[in-house]
Amino acid sequence: MIKSHPVIGADIVKGVSFLDPVVPYILEHHERFDGRGYPQGLVGENISIKGRLLAVADTFDAMTSDRPYRKGFDPEYAFEEIVRNASTQFDPEIVVAFERSWSSRKEVYQIPQAKRAHQVLV
Repeated sequence: MIKSHPVIGADIVKGVSFLDPVVPYILEHHERFDGRGYPQGLVGENISIKGRLLAVADTFDAMTSDRPYRKGFDPEYAFEEIVRNASTQFDPEIVVAFERSWSSRKEVYQIPQAKRAHQVLV
């Protein structure tokens, strides 16, 4: 039943014109790069770039968000899990982009507040 939620979600938004571009994201966000995902068992680049991107973003959000049954994980732990699962669960190129973004985020937070505000404006 749980594994049907990508199809159900995609069906809900199909036909809503401004949401049509996100249907592949919804339908494929539980596909795995190694082909062991669902609902279609797609492999590698047969998964749309949208589905491969959302798989990483959704996993990070799911791991770091509090749920009724557990507290969210530390973001650093979630990041490490995503990196560890590059090439199996996740597209390795997407993970590299996520790593770059993660590193940039860390660098920004290490900059003193006054300089950070200046960087945002530049």
